[in-house]
Amino acid sequence: MTSALRLDPRYEADRHALPPSMMERVTLIMDLFERPQTHLTLEVVSRRTHLPRSTTHRILDQLVRLDWLHHRHSTLRAAAAPQLLDLAVRTKMVVHLAVLDGPEIYYLDKVGGRAAVDIPSRVGGRAVAHCTGLGKAMLAWLSPEEIDARYQKAMECRTSHSIG
Repeated sequence: MTSALRLDPRYEADRHALPPSMMERVTLIMDLFERPQTHLTLEVVSRRTHLPRSTTHRILDQLVRLDWLHHRHSTLRAAAAPQLLDLAVRTKMVVHLAVLDGPEIYYLDKVGGRAAVDIPSRVGGRAVAHCTGLGKAMLAWLSPEEIDARYQKAMECRTSHSIG
């Protein structure tokens, strides 16, 4: 069905025009998940479909709620939730759960009550690993070869606390 949309002259004139119906937008997204084990980020789905990030997020969220798609890290997040909450309560600090994704960290969860609002990180967000405390802690456990593989060019120093 998506290929029919792409061949439709109405869309050829303006490749960035939104498909008129929600079903067509959902079809554009679902067509990207060709195999059961396909893993795509929000940014990749948005870019490939030419849909706005907010629209893509809303549709992906609904597809996950309907069990048509699954978050790759939902099991990890669910397993860590009690420990994150306990740590946040005991330390009165903001606690993050993230995974390394290349040279970046990908935030899976953030707990910390009102204090969490003041921290610029967000669930689903990304940050350069060597520029965050959490990222530095994860990178410390990698071998020099793994670091070289993640950082094929020199690490950019963004602040006086960044590792370069």
